[in-house]
Amino acid sequence: MITIFMQLINVDVFVGFIGAWQFEDTFYIEHIAISSSLRGQGYGKRVLDAFCTKHSKVVLEIDPVVDEISSKRLRFYQQCGFVTHEILHYHPSYHPDREPHELVVLSYPEQLSKQSYQVFKNCLNNQVMNFAYL
Repeated sequence: MITIFMQLINVDVFVGFIGAWQFEDTFYIEHIAISSSLRGQGYGKRVLDAFCTKHSKVVLEIDPVVDEISSKRLRFYQQCGFVTHEILHYHPSYHPDREPHELVVLSYPEQLSKQSYQVFKNCLNNQVMNFAYL
């Protein structure tokens, strides 16, 4: 397991960051953030394009599509080359007293195989979430 933390800077201006984990040949983006003052200027797409070019198999999760904001988020990732999985997926809770919550799994450049999804799910549950409770 390798934890990747990319801080994104453009001409001395903090653009954002990506926090990711490596599970075998798959990279899991746990968090991506672009400075609110720079959103809508193409930084998010450029950042994801660069990340996906460097790491050829990428997975991330988003909230289920229930409104315009979540619909726009899904379209953004699809425009970046991510595909949606029709797998019923629950992310473990970050708080021991709360239930896991449903999320949508997206991957780049194609859907994960069942075996790759299981590796991702096992690593998420047994590695990422072990750090969440520290």
